[in-house]
Amino acid sequence: MIAQHARELGNADMATISVPDGQGLRIIVADGAGAHDLLDVEVPLAGSLSAEVIRTERTMIVTDASHSTLTQPMVSVAGVGPMILVPLALRTSTAGVLAVGRVRGARLSDRRTRLCSRASPTRRAWPLNTLAPSRKYRVWE
Repeated sequence: MIAQHARELGNADMATISVPDGQGLRIIVADGAGAHDLLDVEVPLAGSLSAEVIRTERTMIVTDASHSTLTQPMVSVAGVGPMILVPLALRTSTAGVLAVGRVRGARLSDRRTRLCSRASPTRRAWPLNTLAPSRKYRVWE
């Protein structure tokens, strides 16, 4: 339900939630276009956009992930271009990543991306119990 709401709110084509699993992350929820192909896919903790979000504990907005040097299954499996990746927190640590994306060639709406900056400046991640977005985010082009 969280992924579906995030996808609808962001006017995105797909959304995923990935959580730690072994030496990487695993997509445990997928909603929208390509959801079936993304479910249960492993996301590497080294060299991925999700890994960078977990490392920095900051929301990341990527204007076109297909041009990024960092990997992401939503790009390779489902052909995503623009993305928003949000760290999900459990109390004091990052517990996963919520990622929403649009198909390659589409744009993220300015109105939608501003939603990432409407919470308390002290929050670094969306707590899983409240899903309040981070004030600080990084834009990758």
